[in-house]
Amino acid sequence: MKPATEEFDRLLEGARSFAALHETFRPADALSAANGGSLPGDPQLVARLLAALRSSCTEVGSAATGATLWTLRPNARRKMLSGAAREAVAASGISSPIRDALTGAGDYAPERIDALLAGEAEFDALVQIGAMLEHAGPEAPGYGRLIRIRSLLNTAISERRADDLLAGGFVGREAELARLADWIAAPQTGAPLRTLHVAGIGGIGKSFLLERAIQMSRERHRPILIRLDFDRSGLNVLDRRSFFDEVSRQVGDALPDVASELRDRRLKSARARAREKGREARYALPRELLAAMAEAVAASGRMVLVALDTLEVLRSDGETHVMSLFQHLDALAEAGIAPIQVVSAGRGDALDPVPERLAGAPIDLAGLEPAAAQAFLAARGVPERHWQQIDALARGNPLLLMLAAKAVSAGDFDAGEIPDGATAETIGGYLYRAILSRVPPALREIANEGLILRRMNAETLRQVVAPALGRELGAVEAAAMLDTLCRHHWLVETESGGWVRHRSDVRRAFLPLIYAARPAETAAINRRATDWYGDPSAGHNAFEALYHRLQLTRAGEPLPEVPNAQALLFDDLTLEELPAEARDAVRHAQGRRSDFGRSGAAEPEAKRAPDSGDLAAAAPTGEGPTRWMRYDPAWRRLVVSDPAPSPPGEVPDSRAVDDLELMLKRVDLREGGFILEKALRGWFAPGSRAGQLVMCYFWLVGRWSSARRLYDAQPPGALAAALGEMRLVQGRVLLEMTAEFKFDALVAALRDPAMLEPALTLRRESARFGLDGAALDFALLCALDGPESYPVDLDLARGLIAPHAEHDPAARDRARREADLAREKYRVEIDPGADDGVDESRDLAVLSPYAVPINAFVYDEPTERLAAWLVAANDLVPGAAAEFAPQLAGAERVRETSGQQPPGIAEAFRALGLTAEWALGFTQVHRIPEFPSLARAAERWRRAVAGDWPYGRTRPKGWVGAPDTDRVTRDRAFALLDRPDPLAAAEAQLLFWARPLLSPAEACARLTARYGARADTALALAPEAPSGAVRHEDLPPILRALHRSGVDSVIAAPLAVILAHGRRLQDIVIWDHPIETFIPSTELPT
Repeated sequence: MKPATEEFDRLLEGARSFAALHETFRPADALSAANGGSLPGDPQLVARLLAALRSSCTEVGSAATGATLWTLRPNARRKMLSGAAREAVAASGISSPIRDALTGAGDYAPERIDALLAGEAEFDALVQIGAMLEHAGPEAPGYGRLIRIRSLLNTAISERRADDLLAGGFVGREAELARLADWIAAPQTGAPLRTLHVAGIGGIGKSFLLERAIQMSRERHRPILIRLDFDRSGLNVLDRRSFFDEVSRQVGDALPDVASELRDRRLKSARARAREKGREARYALPRELLAAMAEAVAASGRMVLVALDTLEVLRSDGETHVMSLFQHLDALAEAGIAPIQVVSAGRGDALDPVPERLAGAPIDLAGLEPAAAQAFLAARGVPERHWQQIDALARGNPLLLMLAAKAVSAGDFDAGEIPDGATAETIGGYLYRAILSRVPPALREIANEGLILRRMNAETLRQVVAPALGRELGAVEAAAMLDTLCRHHWLVETESGGWVRHRSDVRRAFLPLIYAARPAETAAINRRATDWYGDPSAGHNAFEALYHRLQLTRAGEPLPEVPNAQALLFDDLTLEELPAEARDAVRHAQGRRSDFGRSGAAEPEAKRAPDSGDLAAAAPTGEGPTRWMRYDPAWRRLVVSDPAPSPPGEVPDSRAVDDLELMLKRVDLREGGFILEKALRGWFAPGSRAGQLVMCYFWLVGRWSSARRLYDAQPPGALAAALGEMRLVQGRVLLEMTAEFKFDALVAALRDPAMLEPALTLRRESARFGLDGAALDFALLCALDGPESYPVDLDLARGLIAPHAEHDPAARDRARREADLAREKYRVEIDPGADDGVDESRDLAVLSPYAVPINAFVYDEPTERLAAWLVAANDLVPGAAAEFAPQLAGAERVRETSGQQPPGIAEAFRALGLTAEWALGFTQVHRIPEFPSLARAAERWRRAVAGDWPYGRTRPKGWVGAPDTDRVTRDRAFALLDRPDPLAAAEAQLLFWARPLLSPAEACARLTARYGARADTALALAPEAPSGAVRHEDLPPILRALHRSGVDSVIAAPLAVILAHGRRLQDIVIWDHPIETFIPSTELPT
């Protein structure tokens, strides 16, 4: 190596070491340090060194001197301060705080940092130590304290921000503050949680009051504060994991000692989320994270205070989102995160969808208090002699205070013209006109109608406003008029570039009044503005042109297309200015639901007459008479008409149809249900867009009987049309339903490449809607040529059936790993002694995709009978594990993580691999709408995974399943026979799933009504030997007979043992009364 190259490398390495040990530096200082204290004498060498060093740095400005400094990029610094390079840098002799952090010297020694954290650490010291440890990286001795330091800093910054907001002092609102203080001082200990809500108009001081209450609580109670402001992007109540991640971050900030552990739990939760498929990710609850938070809160001895702000933003995204928020908060309490208290703030009727969550009447800030109103007037120079008169008129409303002050000061006020009991709108309109009457006539019209434009300059005044009002303005006159307008500070605000914008409060209050009073003039301005902003040679601005085109719908012009890029530019204030239909169109283009069919009225009222768009969404796809359908929310069922060429009544508003489609795409099923119940009224054809979307909703929420009715009424070619148009929701649901109900026909159709390729594409692109490893995937496997053609999307399905189909060890191992990971989150393990084929089938059952629609059904099941059964069945979980999943170890821990609510209890059975068993067991003795169809689908999947193919004649390649009934059912029957008292064990298992709510006699009565005759037929196959001599080989013929007669597996295994002993089903429980004693004949299952 040449000496010059060696010198260059040595100097560059030294300069980089200097850079790595300094947060910022002068480039010359780095080279001087590397060269022993002075710059190298060769200018070319210096230039080369600077160029090489610059490639790893970025420029930053010095706040003190304004000089340009460099800083080493994080990746480059991390490389210099880790591994072998770390030792060389640490031994370089360069003195700096980063070197001290890297070596654990001085203030950066771990014990010094611990002492600092244990005491009242100064903010600036924490900032310095945290920054240097961040730069030094993971190998610094004190790096493990960094998360605690960040938590302390986050809390300190939040408190400082709040204190700064309140630094000017808080005057008044004593009664409201006292009520908030009393509420916070009496925290809640369990669900359902309620909130003390602060309501009022924008700018009235809701958040300010809430902030003062929180500040007072800090001084009195030291709560763990969880602040959720829904005006902040990224806070999503539809994603439970991300919601609880945010809560855990804030708990970690308040409790720095556990911040690192909570971070680790979040990372583990994120890994679990990455494995969750489709809709499951939305419903999953991070139970370990919740448990860790509960443990931390309990150890701290402190209460939790949840502060919810700008709830109106949350409600604007969906009527059910506030309900979802409170259910998430309930999950905190149910996990043991208590005591806990909730306070909230929001405009208007933010909590109308959940009135039961209000802790008494809201604190309604109708206006400023007298002291605050007087301060408001004093700040604007209003003479004190006018204050009482103005405040009486304005009633504390900030806008009316401003207008009244202007009117009174100008002598334009005559109280006699305002009627007694006038509303704020009436008073505001009077004051506005009174003030405008003092404006010169030449300016008055422009000041008034000029509100139609979102902003004006001299050019728009000349080219848009004046011509639309039949006036001509020269450039000088327009500039002068604009200059005069700018002096009316009560009306306008100036912007750079010569633009003038109306004050937002004035615009919000009076724009609707102007549209109502001057329809012809406002339409002329909007028409002129649309043309001018849409002209590339003039004031081209696509957003402004669209805004005015949308406003023209007030004048009867058609609704324009709203591009997504333009829609995203509309903020909420601008949206409020639009007429209802235009506003809804923009919200749809933004990916948000419309304002149609919201809460507040028993019946949704359309804002316009039905149009062709409504009929197009509801009309059939073919010709001829149609059996029209509508949804009856009172009975929660479909109503079907006689065949007719046209609907027998009104059709759904197309906005409701659009909303439903949007919610399904977002997998916001609860909001979709609200739209169906409250907004989507009227008749639709099953094959129409409305009909198919209603079918999809029913399918996704587990109401499969209703979905089947709509599916059976679909026109020929519905599936092909959905695939051809790549309609993700409709196409995926139609594929899944055809796989469940017409399996062989679907496989035959998919063997046509013209159907197979779009089906595979749609299956991949619609994963978030669909069931992974369910009947559709089995159909695709049957249609494909073999393993070499299987896409990766079907890996799970391949592994599920691998024990019974063609040799596929890799897929089989992947499925086993997936099952192990699924059990891991419940802390359930496989007993090491369990390793035969039967137990493999049991193990894979934890992956049942049908747990997802079952969970969705449980969440919103209307009769609450299933929910009541699940709550009662919580005590069955340990027994279910012993009876039906003997291969599991640690099953008693399931209930510790699943919670006490119905969805959690359903999850507990899922963790045991018993989704089909509990769902089917429930339906044997309880009759509720919709659920049996879903339970039978879960059972079909379980049988397939256990080796008994139930989907039709078409089977996967190489299928070598069980010779009779599935292996798990047969093994359960054998296990019962091997018990010391087989008959008693069989009777107990037969009635196991009836135990939560029914007596043995009641349960047996229902089972006899349903299966008695079929059991008697199978009894003929029982052996003639004495009951004690029943052998394993005696059971398969009986199991086959029961299976062929339609007896479900959960009943067939114990019933086969009973029949093999020569006992009839009617003999299990002896009673002296007919079946109707226990259950009315009208409710007997069939």
